Amino acid sequence: LHVGPSGYHLIIGGNQGDNWYLPVARSLKPKLMTLAKGARIESVCWDKEGSDDTSTGNILVGTSRGGIFKACIIDSKERLWRQLFELKDSVQPFCGLQCEHFPPTGKNPSESSRRIFVMAATPFRYYEFIGGPTHDALFQQYTTAPAFIELPGDLDYSELHFFRKGGGRASSFCWLTGPGIYSGSFSFGSQNAGDSIIFDYKLVPYLAPSAPLGILATEFHWFVLFFDRLQVISQLTEALAWEYVFQSRHIYGDMRGMVSDPATGRVWVYADYMVNEVIVTGEDHDVWRCYLERGQFDAALQHCRDLTQREKVLCAQADHYFSERQSELAASVYAKTKRSFEEVALKFITLGEKDALKRYLSDKLDNMRSSDRAQLTMACAWLCEMYLDKLNAVKDTGGGDEYG
Repeated sequence: LHVGPSGYHLIIGGNQGDNWYLPVARSLKPKLMTLAKGARIESVCWDKEGSDDTSTGNILVGTSRGGIFKACIIDSKERLWRQLFELKDSVQPFCGLQCEHFPPTGKNPSESSRRIFVMAATPFRYYEFIGGPTHDALFQQYTTAPAFIELPGDLDYSELHFFRKGGGRASSFCWLTGPGIYSGSFSFGSQNAGDSIIFDYKLVPYLAPSAPLGILATEFHWFVLFFDRLQVISQLTEALAWEYVFQSRHIYGDMRGMVSDPATGRVWVYADYMVNEVIVTGEDHDVWRCYLERGQFDAALQHCRDLTQREKVLCAQADHYFSERQSELAASVYAKTKRSFEEVALKFITLGEKDALKRYLSDKLDNMRSSDRAQLTMACAWLCEMYLDKLNAVKDTGGGDEYG
């Protein structure tokens, strides 16, 4: 079953090459797709911009014979079914098919400058296609298959999912493979046909002995469904964050799969006789700590929920800069913390870091409250003394004229 993101359209792929279309918004009677007869549909990439309750828009369809087709259904009638690409070196099913548009460039981007990224996955490989401004023009550049990443395994199925935060542009992907979850992030730039937009990719082995039935990605976790359990794995630590073991198989039957609503992010797990929603709350609860442990201080600060967490991150960041002898950076960050004024000052005095101490005092003044009169007076007096010492040192070396 392939459901459009709006919920208006449903395509049912049959094992024998018969496929049906169901206009969910208007009727519950499926209609045979005659143009697609003989093609075993394995994946569908829906049109997010050109679809409505009566039209699917231009969609991409992946088949069991390694073909990619362009299709369009309007008012329950097939308007288009045309092959755009076919694997010739290896007949494998396209189990996953996803699409994203590059950000527009220039002040007044034209329709002809539009570029599209298509990612297609088989059980063992994934392919990247880049081009535009239409799907037809994109695939015309690929008379042969593009370069691919291959991960051999013993599975005859796969899944490919993009993650989009708040319905925006896709920022990452996850791919179900035999060896594990293969994931990466996207960087949309000036790439053309033959290039890759994927970076920060990695393969994460499964945390169960059996092969998964399905996977999904949220902002910070992967959901991995097995026949007897559901695991939630942290993308940052690659550790098990949560697990639920199914113990009533005699009631709900065998697990069949897992789906998510792209509009709301809600997740459902379904079996022969059961559909359960997985409630996701507080997903980013400890994200700040994970980033902190990895030394990604800016990211950790972005995900702090209160001042206590922020203080811990800033102190750790300042200590890190200090240990790396990046004294002025450390001074600037220390000035934002509640670390003892005397303790921080003594650190720089001990190392003879006068410029860093001056930076700390100056920045600390900006962060002090007007009620902290004693510290304000001390910092101002200390700064004045340091500047006077500097002036005297310059005069002693004969450079006083430069200061008038």
